[in-house]
Amino acid sequence: MKDWVTLANAGSGALAILLALRGSEYWVCAFLVGLAAVFDVFDGRIARKTGSVNEFGKALDSLSDAVSFGVAPVVLVNYWAGADALLILASAFFVCSAVLHLAKYDVQKDKHYYGLPTPVAALTLIILVPFTGNEYALVAVLAFAMNLPFRIRRR
Repeated sequence: MKDWVTLANAGSGALAILLALRGSEYWVCAFLVGLAAVFDVFDGRIARKTGSVNEFGKALDSLSDAVSFGVAPVVLVNYWAGADALLILASAFFVCSAVLHLAKYDVQKDKHYYGLPTPVAALTLIILVPFTGNEYALVAVLAFAMNLPFRIRRR
């Protein structure tokens, strides 16, 4: 069951990407990234409640998060804001930062987040970008924040 919820996370992110590429409304794609975050919360809770935490599930979760919270938000921002070279570079940096954050979390023994969690960075980006005049800075700051050395205790 948990793996299906994790795949729903990946599917929501992939659908957000594909709809953005087809020119769908920003809010529809943003909703799908938000829905991916809901699935991400529930897959972890289901795994812990059912005692089904395993290496496959952890890997599947990180791959799904990379799609939904690394790639999907920047594709959406690039289509909404109009991609130029600087935004494309900032977006690539965001994706790399998200992947790095997820990989670091996967190998940690104490299971604390270091830096801003990828779903939080992604949701902050898609919520704030319509209201800011500088999406370049927002993308870059959130990318940096995902790998800062501060700790956030995980529930």
